[in-house]
Amino acid sequence: MAPPRHHQAALQRALCIVDHGLTGMWGHHLAYNLLVARLATSFELVEIFADRKFRSEKHPHVHASLNLLRLHTLKARLSLLFQKQKPERAFQPVPLDFRFQAEDCWEPVKMPFLIVKRLRAMELSWSVYRLVKARYAQAKEVHILFQDAGMEELFCLEMLRRFLKARAHSLTLHLVFRHVPQRTCSRVATMERFVNMLQRQSVLSYVRMYTDTEELSASFKSIIDAPGQFKTLPVPLLIEKLPPQRSPGTFRLGMLGSPRMEKGFGCLPALLGALPAKVGERPLELVVQTGAREPSSEIRAVSAILEGHAQKAAADPEALKLQLLPGPLSSAAYASCFAGLDCALILYCSPKYAASSSGIFVEALHLGIPSIVFAGTWMGKLIRQAAEEGLCIGLCVQSLGEVPAALQRIAKEQAIFSDAIAQYLVYHARRFKPELLTQTMFDQLPGVAKGKSGAQAC
Repeated sequence: MAPPRHHQAALQRALCIVDHGLTGMWGHHLAYNLLVARLATSFELVEIFADRKFRSEKHPHVHASLNLLRLHTLKARLSLLFQKQKPERAFQPVPLDFRFQAEDCWEPVKMPFLIVKRLRAMELSWSVYRLVKARYAQAKEVHILFQDAGMEELFCLEMLRRFLKARAHSLTLHLVFRHVPQRTCSRVATMERFVNMLQRQSVLSYVRMYTDTEELSASFKSIIDAPGQFKTLPVPLLIEKLPPQRSPGTFRLGMLGSPRMEKGFGCLPALLGALPAKVGERPLELVVQTGAREPSSEIRAVSAILEGHAQKAAADPEALKLQLLPGPLSSAAYASCFAGLDCALILYCSPKYAASSSGIFVEALHLGIPSIVFAGTWMGKLIRQAAEEGLCIGLCVQSLGEVPAALQRIAKEQAIFSDAIAQYLVYHARRFKPELLTQTMFDQLPGVAKGKSGAQAC
C-alpha cells in the first residue's frame, strides 16, 4: 500500500475510516462511512479502507485493501471446518405467541470464535500499522475511525499498544460500539478480561469511545470508570429522503433491509396466515426483501415459503399479495421502495436490539412512515416515549399475533401517525442530526472547514 504523491506532502489533518466489514455496495456500512466522509470538512484528506472484495468505480476514495494477508485463507478454511462440525439448524417457524425477550446473556469463551477473532485482529493490526507507519507518516494529525468496533478492534489496539502510544502526539483513534458489553465479548473473552481491555484503552489520551444510543452508553459506563468516554452519537438518516410514492388503492406493508433471522425474517411465515387480504377497504400488499441465495439454510427456507405463497396468491384475487425483492438492492432502488410503503414492519427479535439502534427504523421516521415493532426493543422505547408526549409515531406489539390489529389501527389513523412523526422529528431533531457525528467525534465546528481545500471525500 504505497502512499500516493499527495500523501508525501505534510498534511494538516487526515481521516482514515477502517471498516473490514465493508465488502459491497449495499447496506448501512458504506452509507455510514460515506456520510462521515462527506461531513468531515475539517480534514484535508478523507479515505475509507474496505475489505479486499469491495468493488466500485463510483467511489475512488474507497480502497479495497483490508484482509489481504494469507491469514484470510486460513480463516476461510477454519470457518469451513467449524461449519462442518456445527449441525445445520432446521428452520423453526416463529409462533404467533412469540414475545421479545430483552435479556442478552454472556456466553462462555468458545475456542473457534476466539481463534477467528484473533486472526481478524492480526490482519487488522497489520493494516493499521501500514497506514500509520507509511501512508500517513507525514500527516501532522491523523484520526482513525472504527465505526463498528468489537473484539477485533480491541485485540488490534492491544497488539499495537506500544507502536500507537509512541505516536500519540499526532494520532487519535475513534471506536463506536454498537452492542451491549455482554454481546460484544460473548464467546470470545471473559467479562473480566473485556472490562480490563476497555479500561486500559479508555484512559489513553489518543483513544475515544462512543455508542449511538443512551442505553448502550449507560451499559458501558456501568462496567468501567472512564470519564468523558462513551459519548452518544446521533443515528442519522442514511438513504435519500424521497417524497411519499404511495399507491392510493393499495396499503403497502414492508419488511426491508438485509433478510436476517434476528431482524424478524423468521416471523413472516406465521404472519402470512394471520394478515388480512384487505386493510379497511384497501388491498394489502406485503413487500419483502428476500435472500434466496443466502448461505443460511433458515433464510433460504423462509424465502422458499414466501415464493410459494407469492405464486399461489398471483392466481387468487382474494389472497394476501406479496412483492418479493430478491437480493441486495441499490441505494436508489431501496430508497424508492421504502418511500412507497404505508407502514414498516420492524420485528427485530434478537435481545441485542433492546439497546442497539435500528437504521431502518430511523429511515421510516424520516420518510413519515409509522412502524410496527416489538415492545422492549430500542425502537419500542422511542415509540413509548413519543406516546408519553402525545405523539403516535408507531405501535408496539407484545406478541407477533398482535401485528394484524396494529396494522388495522395504523391504516385507519394513517394521517394522525404521519402528522405525529413530523412533529416528533422537529422536537427530537438532535437525536438524528448527522452533523453531530463529526462535531462530536472530531471536535469539528459546524460549517467550518479547516483544511486548505476541504476534505477529499468519497
